[in-house]
Amino acid sequence: MMAKSFQTSGKELTGGIRQNAAFVSSNHSTDGTNPIAYANWLTPLTGLLLFLFICFLPVSAVAQQTTVKGKVTDMSTGEAIPFANVVFSGTEIGTSTDFDGYYTLTSTQDHDSVTISYIGYVPASRSIQANTSQTIHVALKETTTTLREVVITAERGENPAYAILRKVVENKPKNDKRSLKAYEYENYSKVELDVGELGKALKVQPIIKNMQAALDSMPALMDEQGQKLLPIFLSETLSEVYYRTDPEYKKEKILKTRLKGVGVEDGGLMSQLLGASLQDYNFYQNWLDFLDKQLVSPISDSWKSYYDYELVDSLYIEDDFCYRIEAFPKRKQDLAFNGTLWITQKEYALKQIDVRLRESANLNFIDEIRVQQQLIRTSAQPWLPEKTRVMLTLRPFRLTDASLLMKYYASIENPVVNEARDQNFYRQALEVANDAQMYPEDFWIQNRHDSLSTAEIQVFSMLDTINADPAVRRSVGFIKALASGYIDLGSIDIGPYPLFFLYNQIEKSRFGFGVRTNKDFSQKLRIAGFGAYGTGDQRFKYNLTANYIFSHRRWTAAKLVIEREIEQVGLDPDLVRDNYFFYASSKWGNLTSPYFYQNQSLSLQTDLWKGVTPTFFFRHTGFDPLYPFAYVEQAENPASPVLHSFITSELGTELRLSYQENFVATNFRRISLNNGKWPVLNFRYVYGMKGVLDSDFEYHELSLKVFQRLRLGLLGNLSYTLEGGQILNPLPYPLLQVHLGNESFFYTNAAFNLMNYMEFVSDQYAALRLLHNFDGQVMNKIPGIRRLNLRLLLEANVLYGDLSAENQKLLNNSARENTPASELSTLSGQPYVEVGYGIENILRFIRIDFFHRLTYLDKPDVRRFGIKVSGQLAF
Repeated sequence: MMAKSFQTSGKELTGGIRQNAAFVSSNHSTDGTNPIAYANWLTPLTGLLLFLFICFLPVSAVAQQTTVKGKVTDMSTGEAIPFANVVFSGTEIGTSTDFDGYYTLTSTQDHDSVTISYIGYVPASRSIQANTSQTIHVALKETTTTLREVVITAERGENPAYAILRKVVENKPKNDKRSLKAYEYENYSKVELDVGELGKALKVQPIIKNMQAALDSMPALMDEQGQKLLPIFLSETLSEVYYRTDPEYKKEKILKTRLKGVGVEDGGLMSQLLGASLQDYNFYQNWLDFLDKQLVSPISDSWKSYYDYELVDSLYIEDDFCYRIEAFPKRKQDLAFNGTLWITQKEYALKQIDVRLRESANLNFIDEIRVQQQLIRTSAQPWLPEKTRVMLTLRPFRLTDASLLMKYYASIENPVVNEARDQNFYRQALEVANDAQMYPEDFWIQNRHDSLSTAEIQVFSMLDTINADPAVRRSVGFIKALASGYIDLGSIDIGPYPLFFLYNQIEKSRFGFGVRTNKDFSQKLRIAGFGAYGTGDQRFKYNLTANYIFSHRRWTAAKLVIEREIEQVGLDPDLVRDNYFFYASSKWGNLTSPYFYQNQSLSLQTDLWKGVTPTFFFRHTGFDPLYPFAYVEQAENPASPVLHSFITSELGTELRLSYQENFVATNFRRISLNNGKWPVLNFRYVYGMKGVLDSDFEYHELSLKVFQRLRLGLLGNLSYTLEGGQILNPLPYPLLQVHLGNESFFYTNAAFNLMNYMEFVSDQYAALRLLHNFDGQVMNKIPGIRRLNLRLLLEANVLYGDLSAENQKLLNNSARENTPASELSTLSGQPYVEVGYGIENILRFIRIDFFHRLTYLDKPDVRRFGIKVSGQLAF
């Protein structure tokens, strides 16, 4: 085990002061006379000067300090050594080098040397000067054993590292922590975010200027290259992690958190996002999930397809004799690491790993990813990661020349293996203690696994200063309002402001205003109201909503909605209303098939079990078209009256099944983390109740939607959406399934991209959407093209549908009334099919899709081929 590092604490400094004071008060002059007694015969002025000198001598001694900084490297390669211990010799006052091998060590006590040590290297000591600041760089020599003393069985002429890698793969089941029946441990983690390399374009931005102005009176935070860093977030978290197999469950209890960040208010959400369960790096897996991509492990089953290796030497790390192997990607564009592995000779287990993913890999906005991990053997043999460090450098926008530096550190203590708990214990995968953020600094001094570095202590102080500055708070508030659509005014929010003014052909100038409560008003209840008036239609619109969260632990929520609004046929407001900017844009300009509606609804959602979430709802809606619309009540009766509006009352339920799906939660909503291992199923049933509150129709509607994203490793990833439904009674076409087409130049995965608007309608249907992204695996192998980091996409959309005879008659009668229904047709036994292929990551942002329509080509205004453009910020 590595020696634990200790940071100089306030307690140690106080002890030093007392020691010096005691020494001075008992000190005697060279002739044995007590100086204070000796002062009695001096003149009053001389006695006063001597008294002041004696009193201030301890303070002068304390004011001096010894500071040592430098870099620790490998003597043979010159590479930086992270995790090296640096201590004042003979003491426990020390620190560890960072990812780049740099360290800073400070003390107010007198020391004459420092000692630098790291597993696998010969410790080194260097003399220092007390009470000064100095820079000492140290190159460590490895404690190696020549390979001639090691017997490696390999085929003649074969790379000797290959025999070791085959043994590593063969012994994975014995060494992988997933082979344990169960394990649990205490986890401590730190996350730091800094902005560096601020170019001119960013330095003039108001929030950056205000943050830098707030820090003018403080020492600058610098990186190892001497560039200024602007801290924006630092956290430390103490949690308990639990895992069991058969069936597989994971659980994390966030016990304590300490968060400081620019504008960070929702500490509960941040604690969940920064927990150990979302930062699990297991190199025994073939693929590691990272930023929505999969990186191939250097010890994956298919290691020979992605990596070249070099067996460098062998050495002892603690009591384990290890092979040191360098791994290199075969193609620099592949999502593969470059770095060093230490493999034990006895078990062929991964003892330590230090790898990087550089900018040349086909990964957007990333300058570098570095992962360094040390593992410990459990009593049952499989290994657990004892310490993990991750450093990520992002450069989101090249033109601003700014970078975002993220540092993540985690360590574990008190591991327990093969003691599985009852399945009900794992019910809630992520849990945050109610008092997680109520613990002072004294608690962290006693309980954090590793001391904070001098720089981290400085960051906490700098973030306090930044957040206390009024100009910074105003700038942060402006950015939050810009992103959320709401302006924070204490316990209430004003908005959504994108809806405050709109203009369209129905309402003309539309003026609106809204307000809602937030978590400062109540942790469980949110009330929101919005009103608008159109000068053209001279109608008042409104929306009143109340949300109440009965339980955050076992998520149970109720929602009441009362509204009167204008919408468009085919645009479901429940799907787009949370995106205020898109929702506002849909109400500008010329509205397509607009209608005025009134709606009252009540819904209740709860978790019955983990992954089983039903929702029950009642909805009463009135449909009043603002475009030519008509239907007959009885299609078979020519004398049936022609109607132009209708009312529905619906009672329904939706059941969501999501095995092993994990969520993070805010006060009023949950966000799925999309586990990807199992499909998510949504089953929906709606019963239309004729006569209830003047409802015009009785009907039954069934639908099922299945979504999953499959990570296929070597082949990239495949997303599929399978959905189908049936409406069992004759209804006007706005209540049927009017399939969404796309006549625009832009791509959307919610529509059929070569289908015209209002082209097909169905009362029973099934659709399959497939999207396969090769993640550069194809383009990376084409000479001359692979340097562009392009990614190939394949896509297919298939739709089956039908319309009953009763609904066909209703549709024909509606068409005879000169309404837009004349443009609708049915899918008569033949599916609608479109296939496509595309290229994404053009200039890191642009995606171009090429579609071919394969069926229903004899209809007028059919587009057989189309090009769609979209933009996305994807890693």
